[in-house]
Amino acid sequence: MTNIFREKYGPWAVIAGASKGLGLEFTKQLAGLGLNVVMVAESLPDLEKARKNINSDVECKILEADLLSPDAATRIGQFTQTLEVGLLVFNATHRDLGPFLKNSVEDHLGVVGVNCAQTVTLCHMFAKRMAQPIRTKKGGIILMGSLSGFTGTPYVSTYAASKAFNISLGEGIGEELAESGIDVLVCAPGAVATPNYLESIPAGVTSSAPLLQPEYVVKSALKNLGKKRLVVPGWKNKLIALLLTRLLPRRLSVKIMGSATKKLYD
Repeated sequence: MTNIFREKYGPWAVIAGASKGLGLEFTKQLAGLGLNVVMVAESLPDLEKARKNINSDVECKILEADLLSPDAATRIGQFTQTLEVGLLVFNATHRDLGPFLKNSVEDHLGVVGVNCAQTVTLCHMFAKRMAQPIRTKKGGIILMGSLSGFTGTPYVSTYAASKAFNISLGEGIGEELAESGIDVLVCAPGAVATPNYLESIPAGVTSSAPLLQPEYVVKSALKNLGKKRLVVPGWKNKLIALLLTRLLPRRLSVKIMGSATKKLYD
């Protein structure tokens, strides 16, 4: 699989949000498949620490870039200009935890800026490079969605809306870019045992959501790249997605999601 994967999606992968959690796991597994990696995150110390976990048989470059900054995409583009990037993983995310009115409008717009605007910018930038004739119909993009993106989700409303945007964007451009041989996948997990998620759970509160491990989620995404446009890792999460989108009235789905998030973030 290693040589085939590298031929289709290499020689370089760019991972946004790469210093911890799912982003670090993507980096580790992609390096294990023989891809050189560019790790992008907002903290240089975290990047330097994370780089020690990467397969030393491949090249690993790090770039400190806060995607809340308007010039972040430009810096990423300049940093990777001389590299043949065959895979973009957009794992970076910004969240608005808690009641809509208790968060500032700046917080909400930060979610939109990172999760939507920067996603579009980097997808456009790298897809345009991948679509060059010299690439001979190869390349890939992985976007991280969420179960919360399948319906309105109170107490993380803007975040959930941004993940709905990612799902729709990925499916849409996936159909378009297929003509250029570029595979697009949206991975929409539920709760994942990442540092950010675990730190967001209030002390003494237990989440009812099935908790997946980062390694499993990343393996599921890489396994389905080029085979599907949307994957929901874990059978319990697949069942939840089915209930939310097909079997239950939409208003009831929102109430159910809200009851789960209210005890965590209200």
